[in-house]
Amino acid sequence: MRKPESSSPSHKANSTADLEDEAEGLMAELKVWDEACNFTPYHPRTQYGNIAHRHAMTIKLLRDVFSVPAEDERVYDSARAILELAVEMVVQYGTMVW
Repeated sequence: MRKPESSSPSHKANSTADLEDEAEGLMAELKVWDEACNFTPYHPRTQYGNIAHRHAMTIKLLRDVFSVPAEDERVYDSARAILELAVEMVVQYGTMVW
């Protein structure tokens, strides 16, 4: 009996390559989103949340899709940015909802 295509090694390799290609596209979109944040009319609280969310998505893609270690500078920089944004939010607004 023949195994279904979804479990064949070549299909898994293609699935992984497709996933990585899709993730590369998402990383490029995150960079565009980062540039667009400078020109959005949103309240600063919303902008801070959007930026923090972008950093969180970057970490998720780097760690889960590209298997980048937690010690990688890109992961560290995004984590640090989230924490800095959170501190700024608390200082400016007294609370943080994200």
